[in-house]
Amino acid sequence: MNLLPKQDRFYTLFAEFAALLEKAAGELRDAFHKGESGMKPLAARMHVLEDEADRLGMKLFNTLHKSFITPFDPEDIFALIHHLDDIIDGMEDVAHRAGAYGLAPVPPAMQQLAVRLAEASGGVGKAIETLRKKGDVIAACIALKDCEAEVDKITRAAIAELFTRERDAIALMKQKEIYEYFEATGDAFAQVATILGRIHIKGG
Repeated sequence: MNLLPKQDRFYTLFAEFAALLEKAAGELRDAFHKGESGMKPLAARMHVLEDEADRLGMKLFNTLHKSFITPFDPEDIFALIHHLDDIIDGMEDVAHRAGAYGLAPVPPAMQQLAVRLAEASGGVGKAIETLRKKGDVIAACIALKDCEAEVDKITRAAIAELFTRERDAIALMKQKEIYEYFEATGDAFAQVATILGRIHIKGG
């Protein structure tokens, strides 16, 4: 066991994870903007990126297991890995359902949600870099929470409108499920913000 690991290793791996999230969210945003033709290729691509995220998660777990000294509490490292993984899992769930259900046309609300997830993903990288530099990460955490609140707002309005407009019960349930995965992904960003804020307050 390495008693004095290079603590920067954790930040490097978390930064790689954040960059992967930003890449995945950018592809999600672009595919939803493209419309129906972007859905099936997106599902396959997101599966590849989710596999990459799993490998990064395992690297982080292995680094944690081998480290006696960590840059912040091990339980916070574990929680951060878990919720970062929730984010990319949520994006893969959105992509998989959108491809499987053959959305045509892609609802504007889903395009808006994909944009919000891309914005939030960029915010994760900024927050981790701020934490690494011992800066005030609270502003970055607030921005992530704001994105999550906007995702909730868009999702709830879209589902309410869906029940008012959609007469096809199967189409309604398919779209509702995708909206719920968007919402769950937004919630995962809020969890990441909470953990990063907690690390900052503890002096991580």
